Amino acid sequence: MKNSAQTAGPAEETSSSATPTVQMTPDDAMPPIELVFGLVGPTGVDLDRAIDSLKAQLAAVQYDSIVISLSDLILGFHGKENFPNEHDRISELIESGNRLRESADDRSIVARLGLVEIREQRKKISGFENVPHKQRRIAYIVRSFKRPEEVLLYRDVYGKAFTLISLYASKSTRIKNLSKRILGGEIDARQAESLATDLVNRDNKEEGQPYGQRVGSTFPMADYFASFGPRVRLDNQFKRLVRLTFGDPYISPTKEEEGMFFAQAAALRSLDLSRQVGAALFSEHGEIISTGCNDVPKAGGGLYWTDDNSFRDHELGYDANVAIKKELVADAYRRLREAKQLSPSTLEKSDQALATEALFGNAPHFKESLLFDVIEFGRAVHAEMDAITQAARVGASTKNGRLFCTTFPCHICARHIVSAGLKDVFFIEPYEKSRTGELFADSISIEPSEPSAKLVNFHAFVGVAPRRYMDFFQATSPRKNGDGTIIGEEKIAKFPKVKRIVLAYTLAEEQSVKEIPPSIFEPRQGDQA
Repeated sequence: MKNSAQTAGPAEETSSSATPTVQMTPDDAMPPIELVFGLVGPTGVDLDRAIDSLKAQLAAVQYDSIVISLSDLILGFHGKENFPNEHDRISELIESGNRLRESADDRSIVARLGLVEIREQRKKISGFENVPHKQRRIAYIVRSFKRPEEVLLYRDVYGKAFTLISLYASKSTRIKNLSKRILGGEIDARQAESLATDLVNRDNKEEGQPYGQRVGSTFPMADYFASFGPRVRLDNQFKRLVRLTFGDPYISPTKEEEGMFFAQAAALRSLDLSRQVGAALFSEHGEIISTGCNDVPKAGGGLYWTDDNSFRDHELGYDANVAIKKELVADAYRRLREAKQLSPSTLEKSDQALATEALFGNAPHFKESLLFDVIEFGRAVHAEMDAITQAARVGASTKNGRLFCTTFPCHICARHIVSAGLKDVFFIEPYEKSRTGELFADSISIEPSEPSAKLVNFHAFVGVAPRRYMDFFQATSPRKNGDGTIIGEEKIAKFPKVKRIVLAYTLAEEQSVKEIPPSIFEPRQGDQA
């Protein structure tokens, strides 16, 4: 396997002047806890800048960083080495990763190869694959995850010692960054922008492929969301994450983190057949006004609770929106039949059969059509609308309010957001079907570099993800010394908050590595012969 790791210092043990170490005390019976950070970044995000920032913040708490590049591992097995330009290199990485996952019939295979590399780096440092160094504090930074299965694998192996960081940058910023990297040689500025746009769009196009990248589905799984920008912004975001990792008792949630936590909590109430979405409405000063989720409304106001005599979609037995879409397709076939526009082989089938085949067959050619983006026939109230109407029922003002949504609002909710007089909307998961930007460009500013004073501003969420809110902010250690003084920074930075038994996770690594098919290693052995 190619050596894909880049270290902050030599892999072997060095003097304390070259590599920061921690002085062990008699109370420090166990070796320092290894930390693992995973990165998720849509194509075009500058991961190098993010990694440099994270390494600097880890060094401040005396942790050496080792970078594990999954893309280098991919090329080491099934990829090429030399490329005429950056577009071709990234395209080959995507194709090679897809082929690797398919040949292994394992959607997490690339991440498993990352475990192999981590174990090899550990052996260089401590002399053993299963035993960390007794004194050096090591953090592995794995770039970058492309599928949910990869994330789940690392969470199974490392537990809460693994932190997934999703790096956000607007589409325009990512295209601009990629264009600069592609530009040169025979590629001019216009061609570079076109090629960059193609690569950025590919992230979404592969979502439905069995072994393709699923960055859009992986991004929302983060433990921490960071926003790409100047180095000082990244430094501040990662400094906060590292301090929280070490249990700094003097960091409390931001307004945005609390808002998104309540939105995620509200989502758990939903029994919608498609997905759980939550929203939380706050005043401009940070007071909570209402929460909402996507589910069927009931007479008298609000949504059904579990102890109501309810008639939600799971009790109805089907999704009304999907059923009506089928009716629309069947109606289209009926009209084409009447206009004599159907082929002879198609005429043999009924309109209903054609609709079923087009939407749900082995090759559902209507599945990705714009028709399937239609959402207004669903019975459920959307989470954003539920939060807004709940505020209306109790007479609470929504003027200049701030709405937190687990998913980017659809264009139907967007008009209610504008009408309600909200000022800011924060979201985690993108929603590609939303037409909000094109339908309400006069009223909504999406991902603005500078917030608009007149329009509703839609922002990507930054901070601790709801799934780790309790882990990071629940006090688990004293906040003062015996004499009443606060705890010093040296004591806070001594140990990470998470506790892991070394033998447990190294054995989990070993077992996961054993599950890699031997055939995967054959191309590598052939290259070395």
